Amino acid sequence: MRKCSRCFEAKDEIDFPKSGNVCKFCRCEKSKLDRLNNSDKINSRRREKYIDRKDIVTAQNRIWQENNREQVRQINRDYYAADPSRRRSYQNTRRARVKKQTPNWLTKNDYAKMEMLYSISRFITRKTGVEMAVDHIIPINGKNVSGFNMPENMQVITKLENEKKGNRYG
Repeated sequence: MRKCSRCFEAKDEIDFPKSGNVCKFCRCEKSKLDRLNNSDKINSRRREKYIDRKDIVTAQNRIWQENNREQVRQINRDYYAADPSRRRSYQNTRRARVKKQTPNWLTKNDYAKMEMLYSISRFITRKTGVEMAVDHIIPINGKNVSGFNMPENMQVITKLENEKKGNRYG
């Protein structure tokens, strides 16, 4: 039995770290208080450290996501399942973006071509079991350049390739 120098209670040896006279419970409580009292300082240090290592952290995250695609998908499913309004909001935003990037001079023939691409995608998925997607070659919401929602800017590729490409051109 040892006596804690903070709470002055007699406790078993197992309740103390290898060195020091403060029990594990008191150390934990002190750490919590320190974090609460110094949260601004701690957050600013974390922010500075992140800014210094941003490229490294981003690359590590990208590698992890590529190696754990199914886990990332499950995380996203859970995220949207927790609050269905998030999914609707995302879908509405995307729908508005697509509508905005669809030229008003498209003909019925152009719309038929776009529908044909989606039909081809569904057909290949059904026949081969490989999930296909219709991709905008030049993204309709790119960072540097934005393409139109028209048949000349669309291609049928595998869903995996589409996810790898993301919102990039090329």
